Amino acid sequence: MAAIAAEGDSHADDHYFAFVAARGALLVATADDGTVIAFGGTIPVGGSTTMLTDLFVTPACRGQRVGSALLDTLFAGTARRMTFSSQHPAALAAYRRAGMAPSWRLLYLRGAAPDGSSTGSADRVPSPQRPDRADDRPELAEHFRALGAAIRSTSIVLTHADGIDVVRLRDARGTDAFDELLATFSARSTVTCCVPDHSPVAAHALSIGFVVVDHDVFCATAGVELPSDLHCLHPGLV
Repeated sequence: MAAIAAEGDSHADDHYFAFVAARGALLVATADDGTVIAFGGTIPVGGSTTMLTDLFVTPACRGQRVGSALLDTLFAGTARRMTFSSQHPAALAAYRRAGMAPSWRLLYLRGAAPDGSSTGSADRVPSPQRPDRADDRPELAEHFRALGAAIRSTSIVLTHADGIDVVRLRDARGTDAFDELLATFSARSTVTCCVPDHSPVAAHALSIGFVVVDHDVFCATAGVELPSDLHCLHPGLV
């Protein structure tokens, strides 16, 4: 599955697959000889909405309705649906057929913590006012905690060899909360995040030197929306 995801310019590993399988559904399609040729996953989001986390088909088997069969199976019995689609026209067409209309863009942003930020780190000990938990998605917090992420009441931050990922930021203060988070990183640290294009954090990040390196498209059935105070998110897990 990881190799098929990589063929689609995505990254997935055993920890990610285990989370999807434990929280929702993870299915594979196989050839007659048992070789995995496609996979897809879903998880519940917000109680009544089913999110498609992944749908990938190995290039040699595309155009044979393998992906459509997986999509039909994964969404069987669901009404409220959402996903983040790549820009591939075949993907968008499949999601339209599943009742999910494309709307806004999720921007993949990369930049640097501004000069003058503190010399703190993303894994500093949280203050008593910011308990070591993520209020609205405790299962997501536990998943990333196991990977070494710093968990706050409103954010999840993962530090790795190439820089810092703001995995999630849900805070009504928007840009102020984003700036406060940047201030906990060493100056000029490379920072990446995925931000809805309509969030004030997107415009603010671009104004301080962040750049768009990619984007996905939010697709959903009628009435499915993400919280307005969710400013950074994980495109596979939200």
